Amino acid sequence: MLRAVKLSTKLTLLVATGVVATLAIGIPGAIDRVDRSRTATDRSARITTLQTLARFHELADREATLSAWYVASGEPAAQRTLATVRPQADRLARSLDATAVDGPMGPAVARVQREWSAVRQSRAAVDRRVVTDAVALGRSDGISRSIRRALDVGIATDTGAATGAVRARAALDDLRAAAASEQAAIAVAISRAAVAPELLARLRTADAAQSAGRDRALASTRDAVGPSIDAELGALRAATVLVHTTRGPALLGVTPFITPAQWQQRSDDQIHALASLGRSVDTTANARTAAETRDARAAVTRWFALLGAIVAAVILIGLVLARSVRRPLRALRGAAVGLADRERAALASPDATRAVPTVAPPAVGTEDEVGDIARAVHGTDQAIVESLSVQRRVRQNDLSDLYVNIARRNQPLLSRQLAVIDALESSEPDAGRSASLAQLDHLAVRMRRNSESLLVLAGLDPLRSHPEPVRLLDVIHGALGEIEEFARVDIVEVPADIAVLGQVVVDLVHALAELIENATIYSPPASRVVISTLQRPGAIDVTVSDAGAGLPVDRLDALNEQLQHPPLPGFDLSRSLGLVVVARLCERIGVRAALRRTPGVGTAAVIAIPISLVVGTESPSPPPVPRPIPTAPPLIDLTLPESITTGSSPSGTSDDRLPHPVVVVPLVAPPVAPLVAPPLPRRQRAESVLEPVRELQPPESRPPTAVFELVARFEAGRRRAAQTEAADDSDEPRP
Repeated sequence: MLRAVKLSTKLTLLVATGVVATLAIGIPGAIDRVDRSRTATDRSARITTLQTLARFHELADREATLSAWYVASGEPAAQRTLATVRPQADRLARSLDATAVDGPMGPAVARVQREWSAVRQSRAAVDRRVVTDAVALGRSDGISRSIRRALDVGIATDTGAATGAVRARAALDDLRAAAASEQAAIAVAISRAAVAPELLARLRTADAAQSAGRDRALASTRDAVGPSIDAELGALRAATVLVHTTRGPALLGVTPFITPAQWQQRSDDQIHALASLGRSVDTTANARTAAETRDARAAVTRWFALLGAIVAAVILIGLVLARSVRRPLRALRGAAVGLADRERAALASPDATRAVPTVAPPAVGTEDEVGDIARAVHGTDQAIVESLSVQRRVRQNDLSDLYVNIARRNQPLLSRQLAVIDALESSEPDAGRSASLAQLDHLAVRMRRNSESLLVLAGLDPLRSHPEPVRLLDVIHGALGEIEEFARVDIVEVPADIAVLGQVVVDLVHALAELIENATIYSPPASRVVISTLQRPGAIDVTVSDAGAGLPVDRLDALNEQLQHPPLPGFDLSRSLGLVVVARLCERIGVRAALRRTPGVGTAAVIAIPISLVVGTESPSPPPVPRPIPTAPPLIDLTLPESITTGSSPSGTSDDRLPHPVVVVPLVAPPVAPLVAPPLPRRQRAESVLEPVRELQPPESRPPTAVFELVARFEAGRRRAAQTEAADDSDEPRP
């Protein structure tokens, strides 16, 4: 089953296994530390509740003492103080939350709240003083027992590091509760001026509780807080001595000779000292609880950080190891695929003399088994590249030899044919036969251009050249002389003062002839083909536009790609060999060509001639605005593709991008009369052939007679060169 799993999946499973193992080991420890942190939080909440109960107990006893004093004496001061204490006690009672603590302490707190509700209901009777002294004193007994039971439950539960402080706080609360009970009994006795038996029993019980618990409470308090509490302990002892001196007669059944307010003042000092000790113990317990909770939470944080670091390290190490395996494999795969993508594309170059490309070894950067495989694949790549290179050279040489062989066979025959036609034309008096001979002469010129196309495909340099610059208008006329339907072509706005260098004239004429002929073939016979030029910074554009059916976008893009990157000629390019010839010619002379769809119908071909190949202009002026003609077709948008507009010129300039749009306004030519007798001399026949085109030009751009003499001399020189070559060659192809 694992054989069908991808390598990346296997590496991911390997990393996942390490992560799962790390989590399996670390999660139990994390759970334990989380439980400790939760327990510490629960302890903190429990201790806070115990402290709230102790403070609430103080206020409840305070209210009970004041209530008994007010019932016995009706003292307004007692009533005013009672009105202040009651809201404080109610506020603390409301802050007690039975749900905030767990275990049995929750029900105990709920019972305290119920007992306090009963105390609150009896306040109205106390305010009206309709209760007895025993009832007034007994109001605090029930709530005190409930609070004491809740405190005992909280102490019995685990309180962690604050256990000692919590026990000391409970002992102090017991001592304070006994002192409060004693305070209430003596206040009633002084107010009644008699120590009743029940009051005497209450006093003796409170005195016994204080005597039994005082030393234990003070010792546990000092142990919990430390020496810093000695000053408070001294104040408590002084207040206790004063209280014992004052209460002495009451324990013997004699009313102390002081007022209730004085007794309250002296006993309050003792009770307040006990309450102050309780708050100091609470501060110590809170500090220990907070430290314990903080340590527990820090332990959880440290453990999760450690666990996360381990998991991250496992993942990082796994990813690094996986990358160290996948990267060389990816490089190896890229090298294998590159043989079909890059090296084979380089081998498809039309340059047969190009050196055999060197296949770089895959940069795997390892010495393990993957490195051994990479070296083996590199050896295979080298063998395949050498084999394909040999095949390329053989194929290219064979194809080039075939093209050269056919062209060499045809050129001598065409030269002889042209010479015979010239001789017949010069001696033929009949006008009809002279016209037929002129047509034969034109067909021979076209056949010669096809033969030269074969030499272009074979990669041979041109056999003909021109030493002097030739006007661009004459170049266009020469291209028209090599096509069949020249009468359908209109020349619009071609400056007469612009010439091109002589070394590119032959190839430029050939390329223009191919494009013009293509436009006449693939457009309706009744339509017109328009040739126009546009001067712009860096180049001069020659545009050939027709009114044909046009081409689909994908087909147009494919043809433009062939024009920019001419492929090797083959059987699959038999339908577009003319464009391949144009592409080779443009590449050889340093111009660029492109095809574009027009807004209506038809296709436009643009040849951009760099300024470096142009003579007679420095900074081209903008094209003149053509005169509107009612019968003219709509404007044609010849916006060039991005691959053409962003290219660089062969001369190295960066401002020779083709313009967009190129505006062309075709003119409607008058009907052209057919070629008829009487026979005309060679120069006059050329003038008659080009006469329809010349009539369309403005007076300053019409070709003068010297143009036709130049064309005639050019044709004569070309034929003499061909005859000389034909005299040296036999019918057999050259080696």
